[in-house]
Amino acid sequence: LDLNNKDNKKNKYSTKNTKYYIHINKPKIEIQNFDFIDLDNIDHIKNNTATDIFVYDLFEYIPHASIFHIYQNIIDKLKITGKLYIQGTDFKFICLGLIGAQIDMNIIRSIIFGNNKKNVFSLGDIKQLLISSNNMDISKIQLINGSQYYIECTKNG
Repeated sequence: LDLNNKDNKKNKYSTKNTKYYIHINKPKIEIQNFDFIDLDNIDHIKNNTATDIFVYDLFEYIPHASIFHIYQNIIDKLKITGKLYIQGTDFKFICLGLIGAQIDMNIIRSIIFGNNKKNVFSLGDIKQLLISSNNMDISKIQLINGSQYYIECTKNG
């Protein structure tokens, strides 16, 4: 494999897989059946081609003013009936855990400020973002471990 070959660089993201995990940090453990795409390279995915996109706490790393634009760009990559899976930490539940002495302050700091995070959200914030785009149908919402939200939604026509 010649890494200096322009064709190899061009095809770096040209896989037959149409399932993508999008983030700014590559996961230490690969997410099975999903190809990792760095957010900076999202335009390597053609619009209306992805069947599944998974974002785990991605929005927490993005400045607030850019959230809707990046979210819309992600939706543009999905085919009609493509699925978007969003998971992240629910800030309101974290605060309740702190007040109820169920979560230590050091854990709160690492959750909120870890790895250069720039934002915090609640389940309600993310749900409002999905509703505002008007082209996503929410099919599943659940809380995981009392502090994380998980949302599945489908791109509609």
